Amino acid sequence: MGVDRPSIYLLSPTLSDDSRVIALPMTTINYFHKTIDLNNFTALIFTSKHGAKALFKLNSNWNDKKIFVIGDATKNYVESLGFKVYKKASLAYGEAMVSLLEDYRDEIFLYSRPIKVVSDI
Repeated sequence: MGVDRPSIYLLSPTLSDDSRVIALPMTTINYFHKTIDLNNFTALIFTSKHGAKALFKLNSNWNDKKIFVIGDATKNYVESLGFKVYKKASLAYGEAMVSLLEDYRDEIFLYSRPIKVVSDI
């Protein structure tokens, strides 16, 4: 007689195909449905893959932009969309991005971010 395995609780907005996993979303992400003109910007900043996903839904014409990211997950997501990451912050913290951007004061950045954030960059 086998013992039933307990369910796995996943605290994430991401769902799982595993029938044992019960998703308990701690946050929800609602994307705006607007248009945005990127012509005035020379560079993009993403601190999460959700920021990249949100901007991609609004405007996917990033080919001539320098793309700055924090973290490997964000970098991998941007690259999965077919874009090249120009610079990745060495640490996954907002302060690391600020340090990185000091060398690019002539760029005009668009920072795709949520209304509520953890880091104040």
